[in-house]
Amino acid sequence: MDTGATAHVTADNSHLQNSVPYSGSDSLQVGDGNCLPISHIGSSIITTPSADFSLRNILHVPHITQNLLSVQKFLKDNQCSLTLYPFEFDIKDLVTQKMLYHSPLKEGMYKLTAGVDSVAAKTSCSASSFMVNKCDLLAWHQRLGHPHASVFRQVISHNNLPFSGSFATNVLCSACRLGKASKLPFHGSGSKTSKPLELLHSDVWGPSPVHSVSGNKYYVLFLDDFTKYAWIYPMKYKSDVFGIFKTFKAKMENLLDSKIKILRSDSGGEFLSSSFQQFLNQEGIVHQLSCPHTPEQNGAAERKHRHIVELARTLLAASKVPFQFWVDAFLTALYLINRLPFTSSRLSPFELLFHSKPNYRSLKIFGCQCFPWLQPYSPSKLHPKSLSCVFLGYSLTHSGYRCLDPVTNRLYVSRHVTFHESIFPFHATVSSSSYDSISSHFPVIPLTFPVVTSSPSQSPLSSLSSSPLPFFVPSVSPPSPSSLSVPSSSIPVQNTHPMITRSKHGIFKPKALTATKHPLPSSLHSTALLPPTPTTYQQAAKHSVWVEAMKSELAALEQTKTWTLVPPTPDQNLVGSKWVFRTKFKPDGTVDKFKARLVAKGYHQREGLDFHETFSPVAKPTTIRLLLSLAVQYDWFLNQLDVSNAFLHGFLKENVFMSQPPGFADPTRPHFVCQLHRSLYGLKQAPRAWYDELFKALVSLGFRSSQADSSLFIKSSGASLVLVLVYVDDILVTGNCNTDCTSLISHLRAKFPVKDLGPLHYFLGLEVTRSAQGMFLSQTKYVCDLLKRTDFLGASSCSTPLGSYKLDNSGDILEDVTFYRSTVGALQYLTWTRPDLSYAVNLVCQHLHQPRSNHLGAVKRILRYLKGTIDMGVWFTKGSLGLQAFTDADWAGCPIDRRSTSGWCIFLGSNLISWSAKKQPTYLAALLKLSIVVWL
Repeated sequence: MDTGATAHVTADNSHLQNSVPYSGSDSLQVGDGNCLPISHIGSSIITTPSADFSLRNILHVPHITQNLLSVQKFLKDNQCSLTLYPFEFDIKDLVTQKMLYHSPLKEGMYKLTAGVDSVAAKTSCSASSFMVNKCDLLAWHQRLGHPHASVFRQVISHNNLPFSGSFATNVLCSACRLGKASKLPFHGSGSKTSKPLELLHSDVWGPSPVHSVSGNKYYVLFLDDFTKYAWIYPMKYKSDVFGIFKTFKAKMENLLDSKIKILRSDSGGEFLSSSFQQFLNQEGIVHQLSCPHTPEQNGAAERKHRHIVELARTLLAASKVPFQFWVDAFLTALYLINRLPFTSSRLSPFELLFHSKPNYRSLKIFGCQCFPWLQPYSPSKLHPKSLSCVFLGYSLTHSGYRCLDPVTNRLYVSRHVTFHESIFPFHATVSSSSYDSISSHFPVIPLTFPVVTSSPSQSPLSSLSSSPLPFFVPSVSPPSPSSLSVPSSSIPVQNTHPMITRSKHGIFKPKALTATKHPLPSSLHSTALLPPTPTTYQQAAKHSVWVEAMKSELAALEQTKTWTLVPPTPDQNLVGSKWVFRTKFKPDGTVDKFKARLVAKGYHQREGLDFHETFSPVAKPTTIRLLLSLAVQYDWFLNQLDVSNAFLHGFLKENVFMSQPPGFADPTRPHFVCQLHRSLYGLKQAPRAWYDELFKALVSLGFRSSQADSSLFIKSSGASLVLVLVYVDDILVTGNCNTDCTSLISHLRAKFPVKDLGPLHYFLGLEVTRSAQGMFLSQTKYVCDLLKRTDFLGASSCSTPLGSYKLDNSGDILEDVTFYRSTVGALQYLTWTRPDLSYAVNLVCQHLHQPRSNHLGAVKRILRYLKGTIDMGVWFTKGSLGLQAFTDADWAGCPIDRRSTSGWCIFLGSNLISWSAKKQPTYLAALLKLSIVVWL
């Protein structure tokens, strides 16, 4: 054995296994300085009475006089250690320290005396030898396909394969470590708590596939380690966790006279925000985090999630309560879980935390029929003193029961309730099959309602009254659009919050007309059973109605020969494609159709390459109101047309290439691209291409485009007058000659796939109600949707859209401007039929770049004003056609830049057709001072 050798060397080639000629240019330098040539290279195994040793990369040097064993390579290849003594040496297993070889000093040298197996023996699998942690054992492990250690031992022992050593240690296989890596077993944490709040487990559940009635998608769980008592707090965003935790901490520490010492959670961003971490450090709370993708380290919270969700799912399934009430089911489930005893201690978390027994006699079946005492809310002594309601659980802020009126969606909280626990009202409205079919994807259609308390007196729920728990109280849910519908015409409508303006002329809430404009839905749950509106093809493919809608769209594209499949080329600018889905509703809120539209990703286009000029045929709001006013004045024919896939009738002048539709690629040519011939929706030039075709068709019929509005077409022939108004693919036809109007519709049908929708009722989100007295324009459904989306259906209303104060920059800058900007954008569209909002909306629009807290307050006031004026709009009546204009302005009214604000309105007879209120672009105060200086 040579401690100075860097390689094993032998003079006998017969000692080598798998010997191959040495192809390198190296040579072996010996002690006298000579360089000996290397002939071959191979491997071998040295067999000793106690162990076998593997030798790799042995060099065959014919002229060497002694076989040399490199100590460094020998120890490395065999995972062993060498101990040299003055008269002997030992070789031991590096891991187990088992003695593998012992030999005395021979001829003054450390010699390894052993037999070397012949090449023939080594080439036979049956004669191969190996041992634990040696490369030959590893070779057997690899030959057998990396089996488990127990299987490996069984194969070796049962087949009598020759080996030496012991299986005390497993084969160290790096490939197994890479390919079979798994989680290590979890053992009990061993941490013990002695009182409440010492250790809190927390986790966030969600998002729920269905928004709750208050728009919540998540809940955060807090679980006390000592008592196993749990609290859940529904929330809309994960970022709400920090604020909820601060409130929870303050209330619970005060209630239980104990401090939170440790908070254990996962590594979610809601727990790792800088503000959250700073708060924990200030309060001296230790934050224990689970490793990424290791929920087992937060197993207590995960198991509690499962317990809550499974019980809540069971409550919903048994009662058939719609899924938008999932928060009520979850809170009820947790209320019951906290009061159920453990099998081991026979005590419930409630008893451990509050040291009193829960009152099980006050429990009722979730979702059953109930009759709360409602005499204080009866309009007269002749009306019933109760209503048939649905039991939705136990109030967390009152000592009473939560009772939902399914007709008006109004929620009552009362202690005086009679229950019929064998009757479940929602069983009659939701069939079992339909309920099961929507169990995985319930639509996000929040039904909202106001909370009304019947009596704050003592409750029979002693378990509630004895524990004023700081549960999370969901925000008061506002009334749904159905509950805000106008009552029948037999009951006079009284506006409790009249709009206060300088003059109500032309803007008012009609009494009789609105009575039939928004009736209650025929079934509270017919809308709830709708499939959700998908955002991707993968989501749409799960619902047959959307699949059929996509097939219908593709059929229309194929009929118009929209594209040709061509092979892609490097110089093409490829435009992406996507599906856009929309559920279209009728004016009464029922479903019209499910629409799927394939659109091109126009933002991939490059100007000058695949598009040049753009234009969209969008009629001006003033033009629309003028046209409707004339139709009312002269009692003209007024019909609405819809052109199916209007843009597809335009032809492209440029070469545009698009990827194949998602989910519908040609299986025979999946890599081809679509060369577009028609103006597909989404392309920048598509509206212009459609307008060009429509323009040609109307001009050929004798129409001319108005110079004031290119979307208005006029045809005058003798005493006949026909007007056509175009808003993209929606068309209004009116005129004094019914024959000419119907003739025009027939000509357009011959040219395009036009649908005659009949007399105008619903146009661009505007609800049109026409009678012998006139026409009423409103956006009631749009207002209800906006209030529902912003959670203001339950807010208290106000009588004016703005307060007496002026908006300046004194408030705090908003950290999240999303709500402000999206709401202001939605309010702008309301000014089409709401001149009373024009100034207020313009004012909040001026602060979109950097909104502050006081600006947000102004937006919320506008929403509260809308709550009290949902059905307001513009009223057109017959009268004179005199044109009158009014204008006014303040003087340097803006506190920020001292600019003035101007407002004007224009009447056609008594009908308001145009208005505006905006800040003047010129600084008039400074301009006046400057003019005085110049005059002087």
